Amino acid sequence: METIKLTLEDSIATLAFNSPEVMNTFTSQMSIDLESAIRTLENNPSIRAVLLKGEGACFMAGGDINTFMNPPEVLGKVIPDVIDRLHRSMLKLRQLHCPVLACVHGSVAGAGVSFMLACDLVISADNTIFSTAYCAIGTSPDGGSTYYLPRVLGTKRAMQLFMTSERFSAEQAQEWGIVNWVVPADALEEQANQMLLKLANGPTKSFAKVKQLIYQSEQQTLASQFELERQCFLNSIQTEDFQIGVNAFINKQAPKFTGK
Repeated sequence: METIKLTLEDSIATLAFNSPEVMNTFTSQMSIDLESAIRTLENNPSIRAVLLKGEGACFMAGGDINTFMNPPEVLGKVIPDVIDRLHRSMLKLRQLHCPVLACVHGSVAGAGVSFMLACDLVISADNTIFSTAYCAIGTSPDGGSTYYLPRVLGTKRAMQLFMTSERFSAEQAQEWGIVNWVVPADALEEQANQMLLKLANGPTKSFAKVKQLIYQSEQQTLASQFELERQCFLNSIQTEDFQIGVNAFINKQAPKFTGK
C-alpha cells in the first residue's frame, strides 16, 4: 500500500498513516489503502490489539488541500467516493473486535481528530496541537466528529471548536476527556507500546463486550441496556479467559489471558 503501513507482530497490529512528506494528509489513495488495511484487520481474529499512529512529524494534518483546489465540478466527482470510503473505514475501525489505541503527536487536525475519536483509547505526546480545522477552509466536518464531540464535550463546546477552528493542547484534550493519557514526547513510543502490550495480554473477548456495551448504550433504554449486559455477561462466563481470571483471583496470581 502506498500511503498506509500495516504490520503484525505476534497478536498486535500497527496501522500507520505513511505519507510523512505531506503530514499524512488524507487523500483519495489513502482512503483506498486504509479501507483495504482495515478489512485485513477485521478478518484476522488472532489480532488482540491495534495501534493507530502517524509516521513522521505528525499524526494527521487533515484533508489534502491540493485536491480541494480542483474546480467544484471535479470535486463533485471525486469527493463522494473518498468520503464514502472514509466513513466505511471509520465504522469498521470502531467495530473491530479488539481494543484500538490511537498514538498521536505533532498536528492532529480535521480528519485526524475524527480518526482519533473513532479509537477506543488515545495516548498523546504533551506537545501535540489539535484543531477541527474544517470551518477554517469553509467546509463542514466529516468522519463522525460531529457525532463524537457533542457526546464527549457537550453541544456548546463542540460548536465552539468547530466554528472557531481554534487550536487546543494535549492538556486541554485530556481535561475534556478526548485523550486518556498525555506523556512527554520523547516517551510517547515507549508508553504507547507498554499500553498496547497490556491490552494485547488482556481478556480480548471481555474487551469486545465492553466495547459493545458502551457504544450501543448510546441507542439503548436503561431496560434494554440491562438485557444487553445480561447477554454479554452470560456469554463471557463461557470463555477460557473467565476461567483463567477466576482461578488466578482465587490463587492470588496474575492472570495469563489467552484471548479465548
